[in-house]
Amino acid sequence: MNSVNIYSNLSLQVLKLKGVDYFYDEYFNFDLDTKSELSICVIMQTIKPMLDNDIFIEFIHKNITAGKKIIIITDNTNYFKGVLFKDLSDIQIFDFPSNILESNDISIKNLFAFQFPFSRKSAAILKSFIQSIIVSSNSPTIKAICLDFDNTLWQGTIGNENNLSNLFEKSDSSFLIFQNKLKELKNHGILLCLVTKNNRNDIDSFFDKNKSMPLKLDDFIIIKSNWEPKSNNIIQIYKELNINPDTFIYFDDSDFELEEVGVKLPVIRSYKVAANNLTNLVALIPEFQEIISKNKNIDKTSAYKKEFKRKKMLDTGKVSSDPYNLESFQRLEVKLKIKNQKLDLDRISEMSEKTNQFNFNKRVLSISNLNELIKSQHMFFTCSAKDKYGDYGIIGYIHLNSDFEFENFVLSCRALSRGIEFKFIEHIFDVLQLKEIVIKFNETSRNNPAKLFIEKNKKFPQKIINNV
Repeated sequence: MNSVNIYSNLSLQVLKLKGVDYFYDEYFNFDLDTKSELSICVIMQTIKPMLDNDIFIEFIHKNITAGKKIIIITDNTNYFKGVLFKDLSDIQIFDFPSNILESNDISIKNLFAFQFPFSRKSAAILKSFIQSIIVSSNSPTIKAICLDFDNTLWQGTIGNENNLSNLFEKSDSSFLIFQNKLKELKNHGILLCLVTKNNRNDIDSFFDKNKSMPLKLDDFIIIKSNWEPKSNNIIQIYKELNINPDTFIYFDDSDFELEEVGVKLPVIRSYKVAANNLTNLVALIPEFQEIISKNKNIDKTSAYKKEFKRKKMLDTGKVSSDPYNLESFQRLEVKLKIKNQKLDLDRISEMSEKTNQFNFNKRVLSISNLNELIKSQHMFFTCSAKDKYGDYGIIGYIHLNSDFEFENFVLSCRALSRGIEFKFIEHIFDVLQLKEIVIKFNETSRNNPAKLFIEKNKKFPQKIINNV
């Protein structure tokens, strides 16, 4: 079923005049099975400005009312952010870097015939970009990037060099652009992992002798430098990080390695790196735009490294028979801060979307949803935690309806198995003087930790309402 509609300047006017969907040109022929209906507007504002904003606004509001997901692809994102500032929460805007096109990629004939200014060559680039956006819109949010090293982060092969000093400076400038982009993504909370077939000593030496590289060894959360199949190393990485493989992107210059990973781990989104396409590749990866558009600076790499220290300490301790992990809570010297006033609604909304493992009901809540629920006498409690290794920040929330039933309990996977979930719910139980906890639970393919919590709980009387 093709549930993707694509419009341009001209097709919006046809839509208004005739009241029908208009598939606007011969270049695109999508036959895609998507999980949600999309309306995509491709409007190159700097080449052919849209002069009638009323048509565009009417189109946007019609699609929002119909519950469709709207994506705008343009070379002038600031223009549309200005026009649509009230509706931005329901719309994704992607920047198509028209500066990568050459002058002969612009077709005057197509501009007048279709309000679409591209030749077949540039249309192929745009089509690939649109397809990537559709894939990303139906895929989990990216959390980690796995990177090859040779001819991926620099131009050359360590095994061919006798002297590793200052080799990065001789690389094509596109590798500098790529590393700067990766550094930016890391500062926005993306975890960087190095997966390379090299001796670890050579990797350490290369970083030490190439100080001009934007990326440093400390920027990588995990480094796998060995001769194992890369798919095996990536499997180890996502298990160590406890995140799903479909939240990974993988970069490599080798067709063989890309195919090997693709066969073993088809859910991972992979990109081939080459010096002559690297700058364009970075500009045309929609996931990168989504991550940076959220404009959040989060040092998740540091948080994960602290988490590794916690796990190491707990692993060296005695095996505890305590089913609630309260001994771990004490050994880590965990302190909780639980509140139900002046809540961070942005963080609650983010956790409702991103947290899958400890989540009683996968219900994504927008800010407007949260405000409506609070007005309807629903209660939200958030939990922040810190221990002797550092601050976790807000790691969970509990949502109760007006009858004090647990509509949801969401807890970050990095806070599990150390007693926090039981201490959090104990606080709610005591503060509200509950006789039992009534839990609405909907089992999914990914929330087994939440199910195990319910099954082993003997600490509080509970009643389960399944499949809500």
